[in-house]
Amino acid sequence: MQILWLVKTTLPQAAAACGLAGASDVSGSWLTGQLAALQAHPALHLTVLCVGKAEAAGRADGVDYRIVTGTAAFAPLLQQLRPDLVHIWGTEYDAAAAMAEVAKAAGLPVLFSIQGVMRDCAAHLCDGVPAAYRRSGALWHTLDRIVPGELLDTMQASFDALAAKEAALLAQARYVTGRTAFDRSACAALAPAARYFACNETLRPLFYTGTPWHAREFGAAPVLFLPQGNYPLKNLHTALRALPAVLAAYGDAQLVIAGWPPLDKGPLLRPIIDRMFPYKRYCKQLAAELGIAGHIRYTGPLDAAAMRQAYLEADVFLLPSCCENSPNSLGEAMLLGLPCVAAAVGGIPSMLENGREGLLYGDALDDKALADAVLRILQSADGGMALGRAARARALQTHDAARNAGELEQIYKTILQEEQPALRMITEASTDTSVTPTQTGCFISMSADCYSTIAHRPFFNDENNERKINGILFQENFYNQANALSKLLKLKIHPSVGQMQRIFSTHLPVEQNASLSFTPSAIRYSYGYYVYELKHILI
Repeated sequence: MQILWLVKTTLPQAAAACGLAGASDVSGSWLTGQLAALQAHPALHLTVLCVGKAEAAGRADGVDYRIVTGTAAFAPLLQQLRPDLVHIWGTEYDAAAAMAEVAKAAGLPVLFSIQGVMRDCAAHLCDGVPAAYRRSGALWHTLDRIVPGELLDTMQASFDALAAKEAALLAQARYVTGRTAFDRSACAALAPAARYFACNETLRPLFYTGTPWHAREFGAAPVLFLPQGNYPLKNLHTALRALPAVLAAYGDAQLVIAGWPPLDKGPLLRPIIDRMFPYKRYCKQLAAELGIAGHIRYTGPLDAAAMRQAYLEADVFLLPSCCENSPNSLGEAMLLGLPCVAAAVGGIPSMLENGREGLLYGDALDDKALADAVLRILQSADGGMALGRAARARALQTHDAARNAGELEQIYKTILQEEQPALRMITEASTDTSVTPTQTGCFISMSADCYSTIAHRPFFNDENNERKINGILFQENFYNQANALSKLLKLKIHPSVGQMQRIFSTHLPVEQNASLSFTPSAIRYSYGYYVYELKHILI
């Protein structure tokens, strides 16, 4: 199988294969692990197409990598690579829509992987943030266009636009893969005609190895670790409101946040920067009002190794997000056995059983419930070890690399069997002795546009052409021509693109120099007529 991946970031493997400076593994972590696992599947021939800042190509570990700077390269690449299937990771970015259109024009099946659900992320982006911080005047918008900041009304408009793009893309989707009850429900609403496949994520390999987390002696100050706090959806503001209750019991507790701290360029620029980054300003002011600023530490962005160490040095993992699907940070924390407290939103309940594998609390903005859950772990006799062990056992199953890679390969096979089979009529091994082909190597398939317009029917330009093609392919006694539109032939399915390419190198011996030509999406009559629809071969 020839599979083309489209991803919106340059993966570390792609950067290395193409001889570029190493790409960060801070983002795209759900792809690096899955890609590594799929390399053990020799039947899969992967090409990974990344949208990046430089044009490049390379090959490593049996995978081809292409990095492009824009979508104009998509059509020529599909023509060159001729994949059997296009797998688009993510549903909300412009390149995904562009690739979907190009693939549709080429008659190629497309599988979409849901990451977040932008509809819900947009709806909850600024939950709990006062309105004064969510609105900025015309002056600040003008300045933002010159020196981009993080104005929340601009951010909201961007999320709303992404949600609209996602909805438009999924409305046309035929195949979608996800991993939680939350994204399955979203798929049913946004992609009602699509077939949904469940397939869990494989995380970064580093988190499967080494010594797992263990509870520390509380001679040291307890550490609460928050994996992201730079925009309001991650709900740092509720974690800040919960911290005083934790400090009342553990006066030296720390809240460690992976990401950048609020900018501070000195007293002259501080008012401008604060205006340009209103959420960070809000969190800084909130920490000052609560008297907890000295208990907060930002780490800056962390690569895989540094992130793993941060988990191991923490006592509780916090995920108070207002919306999530299946956050990688939660999966990584669970893999390491770190006890977790998370808001019961989105797909999180599909990842973690409350009270057994971690603690969930109801309303993401309920700071008291968050603090109570944290204290319950810190004050437990084992420091959360039992929760951590159960979480690790669950995560090792959920994120099992070999199993997830196998399931993804099977998804590819299922789609190709539905969308791109070559149907071979074999004399020597026919399962239906009532029919005999006029010759070996006769195949029928479908129009590239047929499955989106005319389902389960033959596709011909006119009746005369139907009779001509029928006469070419079959002997008079092969079937009852009077029942041509209702007789179902029982034919062997050969989904292998390689098989089809080899077989269709030989033309049918027909007087008028007619022939059948093969592409991964269709078998086409040489005069320009597509012969038969794919799923149900009716003749």
